[in-house]
This record gives sequence, C-alpha cells and structure tokens, in this order.
Amino acid sequence: MVELIRQGLPQETIDKILEAHANKMSIKKAMNFAGASNYAVRKYWREAGLKCHFGSTPALSEEQIEKVLIAHADNTSASKVAESVGVNEWTVRKYWKKAGLKCHFDKDVALSGERKARIFEAHRLRMSIAKAAEYSGTATSTVIKYWKQEGLEPYNLKHYKIRITDLLDAVFDTKRNPGEELTFGQIKSRLEDRLDLFPEQINEDDLRGKVRGLVQVGFYNSSFRYYGAEEIEVYSAGMPKAMGSNVNK
Repeated sequence: MVELIRQGLPQETIDKILEAHANKMSIKKAMNFAGASNYAVRKYWREAGLKCHFGSTPALSEEQIEKVLIAHADNTSASKVAESVGVNEWTVRKYWKKAGLKCHFDKDVALSGERKARIFEAHRLRMSIAKAAEYSGTATSTVIKYWKQEGLEPYNLKHYKIRITDLLDAVFDTKRNPGEELTFGQIKSRLEDRLDLFPEQINEDDLRGKVRGLVQVGFYNSSFRYYGAEEIEVYSAGMPKAMGSNVNK
C-alpha cells in the first residue's frame, strides 16, 4: 500500500483518485485503481467535497438485515458480522446506523495483524487518536494502549491560523510556474509541507476565508475544472508581479 506523502501525491495519482469517484468506485477499488492508500483516497475525496461510495453491494434481504441486527445485540464486531453475513463491513455499519445502533469495535485479542499495523500507520500519518481509531476500526482506548506500548506520544495539535503572507509567499511559485492551478486541499497540503505543519494543525475554516478574501482582491484567481463528472474549484496566482517570485523551497 502506498503511504501518503506529506507534501501531497503526484498530480497523476490525485487525478486517478478523483476519476475513481466519478466512476462510482468503492474506496477499496479506488485504492487499487490509483495506487494510493485508504487514507489518501478518503483525504482527497473529502477535500474535493466528495462523499465515499460504499461499493455496489445490493440492498440486504430481510433475513440478512435480521442477522446483522441480532449480531449487534451479541456484541459482535462489524468485521465479524460482515464475514458471517457475506457483505462488506461498511454495509453492516450502515444498517446499524439506520437502526440507531453504535458500532462494536474488536477487542485487543481479536485484532488482526492488519489492524495493529493500521494503528501504527495512523501515528506515522500524524492522525489524532480519534481519527486513528476510525482509520483502524478500533476503540480510542485501544489506539492509546498500542501507542503507549511502543512509546508513541499522541499528537496534541493546536489550530494554526495561516497568515496572509504565508498564502502569498508559500503557495504559488509565480516565476517558475505562473500558470499553476491548485485545489483548496492542495493549497493546504503545500502549506503543511512548506511551513512544517501537521495536517490537523491548520484551521480550515480560517484558511478558506483567507483564500476567498485573496480571490476577492485579485491576488488569487478562482475557476472550475471537471475531473470526470465532478466540477472542482481550483485557484491560481492572480497578480504574479505583486506576489513576487515566491516559494524557494
């Protein structure tokens, strides 16, 4: 599985991730199609305002639904229920959610090697405890336990408010690539890399507001491009001369 690169994936991979969504692929199929990790697919879909497809599994029969709901009462994990009913884990979670039921997470003794690996991968990807639990399909207490066993400290991140000067000096290189176009997610990723910030540090609402403000005054241009059937907003440098040569890293 390809690990997410902090400075952002190659544009070709990002295009494939977005194309996979346009073709209504599940996350797993999108991973194979684009050669990217589960986290990367979710990240770029989310940043493009796209919701996950949960595969093409047909609606469950009444008998299958009954089995799914009864299994919840037995405190069985979603992964084990999915295996016994013959559907994917997300389908089980979907029907539990419809019934107002919370998911049971696998206990430590039931954790597969893959899930343990995902717990540690989540730390390498600088996820919060809550996101690491979601990513690995375990409880937050389980994430904390395994991180502590390996001497890994949770990330206590503060929301960093990007300065206007950061947006003018650390995003577009108007001298070497004046026509470059970036999505909001790519702008955020570039700032994270060039300012040495963690993904969860940046206050996204504040950043969106400042990007929009720069569009209004003409320092950024805004337009829309199609990726498959999806229309996505992209930004470019609006006033290269005023912004200088920028980005030296």
